[in-house]
Amino acid sequence: MAGIGFELKKIIDKDGYFSKTRTYFMSSLITIGPMIISILSFLIMQDILKKVGETYLNIQLFSSIIIYAFFISYILSNGISMFISRFVSDCIYEKKIGYIFESLIGSIIIYSISALIITSLLFINSTLDIYIKLATVMITIIIGIIWIEVVYLSAVKDYLKIVLGFVIGMLIITLGTIFGIKFINMPKLYIALLATLIGYIFISIMFIGIIYRAFGFDSLKLSRCMKFMESLDKYFELFLIGIFLALGAYSHNLIIWMTDSATVVDNTFRVASFYDVPSFYAFLSVIPAVVIFTVKVETLIYPKYKEFYNFVRDTGSINEIKRAKKELIDCVVMHMTHMIEVQFIGSFACIVLGFKLLPYMGFLSDSIEIFGILTLGALAYICMNFLIIMLLYFDARSESLKIATVFLITTIVLSTITVFIGKDFYGYGFFFSSIISMVFAFNEINKFFNRIEYHIFADQPMFNIKKKGIFSSIYGLFNKNKVV
Repeated sequence: MAGIGFELKKIIDKDGYFSKTRTYFMSSLITIGPMIISILSFLIMQDILKKVGETYLNIQLFSSIIIYAFFISYILSNGISMFISRFVSDCIYEKKIGYIFESLIGSIIIYSISALIITSLLFINSTLDIYIKLATVMITIIIGIIWIEVVYLSAVKDYLKIVLGFVIGMLIITLGTIFGIKFINMPKLYIALLATLIGYIFISIMFIGIIYRAFGFDSLKLSRCMKFMESLDKYFELFLIGIFLALGAYSHNLIIWMTDSATVVDNTFRVASFYDVPSFYAFLSVIPAVVIFTVKVETLIYPKYKEFYNFVRDTGSINEIKRAKKELIDCVVMHMTHMIEVQFIGSFACIVLGFKLLPYMGFLSDSIEIFGILTLGALAYICMNFLIIMLLYFDARSESLKIATVFLITTIVLSTITVFIGKDFYGYGFFFSSIISMVFAFNEINKFFNRIEYHIFADQPMFNIKKKGIFSSIYGLFNKNKVV
């Protein structure tokens, strides 16, 4: 997401206090917009449905649909997003701009098929009517498409329109529900789902238009749209890193859903509102770190990163390389430390305010305690996440995959243990797994930096031999058959 950071930082450097505030707001929406809009729609629509007298069962059903749509879309799209960000960067570097928009279409096709299959499995024994099933499938698909589009939007400079898309989409969801309930003779639940779907579709179409205007395309033949699959053989670790991080972030929710504390909604959705809602709020607490990393950290570290690699590439002297290495490491440590300090203050403030305000929002004591521990876990999680991004700057895919694997395994194991210990320890599995993974990530990046010269010089292949893997073979079928 560094492309966003560089452009937004220019606005900060030029303008005054108001512009800085606007820029940080833009950064938040652009980088984690799909998460923000999903959580906002979840909370606002719950409140609207309560005020118009909708039944508790239907409100719970709506909430369950949004929760499942968000979780499924985020987990499935995160692997694609992690990989496709590298593919887009390579296309820009190699000046193969025509492949960028085509890869977006290919990514959407693959994600949509995957989401359709996974979401349909929910309804094997479901008694829900066909309209609710279709709405659930469509909302899940569209949210994931928006997550994927955000990767491409990071390379586009039309940020005001991106923010405008999110804002208008949210207005469509909110106002569409209010006016629909007032003027349309249709069940309130259907209107809420329809307004939500239309709002998400608007955002998705608007973003596709922005991406198309930025990159255009040479051909939308299916064979060209799937060409990015060839790169999966080389960068498959990125796909796994994305999937593992997303699964780790929400596997503790899935485990709680399997307990007796969960509620089964319409024989279809297993949810635990006392845990899921605090989890949503906890992840919103890391917005300060996301903004700082996007606007400040990446943009300030990059010049040192570029200088170091220029010395290596342009045969700089040993002393120049060592000096540039020290400056790079010092810069990473200083700005990452600053980001962690700011986020720690932000997380502490969220916990204090949460304990004070959440009871007025209907939170019980158990949910408030869960919010506190998950907020601390989210702090450690986001630090670990950014350390992985730093490693990926140096193409340290194997080290990053080890961290993501440790995080996923520890989250599942420790969250399962807390279930057996008792409800008082819910959330501690995610908290301790995030701490363990963050420490492990610090250790991995420290070892990598200590031997960074070796990794740069010795890890590079002596011969550029392209091996045809499974994904290249799959793409070959499209190309061979000249699929249009």
